[in-house]
Amino acid sequence: PGTANAYILLDTGTPSQSLIDDLNDYVMAKGFHGHGDDLQVMAMPGINVSVGVTIYPHAYLLETQVTALLANVENFIRSAFRENTDYTVTKTQPASRFSFSRLSQELHKEFDGIDSLNWHQTDITSQNNVPRLTALTIENGNAL
Repeated sequence: PGTANAYILLDTGTPSQSLIDDLNDYVMAKGFHGHGDDLQVMAMPGINVSVGVTIYPHAYLLETQVTALLANVENFIRSAFRENTDYTVTKTQPASRFSFSRLSQELHKEFDGIDSLNWHQTDITSQNNVPRLTALTIENGNAL
C-alpha cells in the first residue's frame, strides 16, 4: 500500500478540471487502484515561456504568400507547444530540452518559403514541467 500521483499530458491543450475529476473518480471511488493504495490524478504542471522568432522569407514571394507563410509558421510553432494538432512536429516534453535548432530544421522542411530564421531565445530546459506559451512573436525579417 502506498501513495502515488499520476500526471496527465495531452497532445494538445491542458486537461480540463472535469477530466481530472472523472479520472480521480474512476481510479479512487470506483476502486481501480491497488489494495490500500491512494492514487491521485493531476495535470502535468506547466512552465510559462515567451518565444520569438524572426523569419526571412524568400525575396521572390508575393506579399500574400509571405502573410500566409508567417501565419502557417505561427500555427506550426503553436503545435510544438501543444496548442493544436495541425502539424506533425516535435512537441514540448517535461524533463527534457526543447531544441530550437530542431524546430528550425522542421520549419525549413515543412515550408519552402523560409530563407532563414533567427530565434530570440535559447533552448528550453523544463525539468518536470511542460513548457506552455504565454507569448509568441513572429517578425518578418525582410520588413525590418
